[in-house]
Amino acid sequence: MATMSYVSYPYVITVSGKPVTLFSPRDFEDVLRENIGEDAVQFFRQTTEGAADEIRELTEAVRDLERAYRNLEQALETTEALL
Repeated sequence: MATMSYVSYPYVITVSGKPVTLFSPRDFEDVLRENIGEDAVQFFRQTTEGAADEIRELTEAVRDLERAYRNLEQALETTEALL
């Protein structure tokens, strides 16, 4: 499972009217398994892994854009210095 986490733990959810404290995504998987079944756990894993992959790709794209922006700034400074 993906290691990225955007939830602060511990995190409390309500299951069947009762509070359940989650200390990690694994705890949420256990709640899913106990209340819905293994298919729900597999769906959760696939969804979170897919989201983590997309986040990594977007982070890389942002870094590439930042580099390109810095290169353009340097080129502009050089051009202005020559004028």
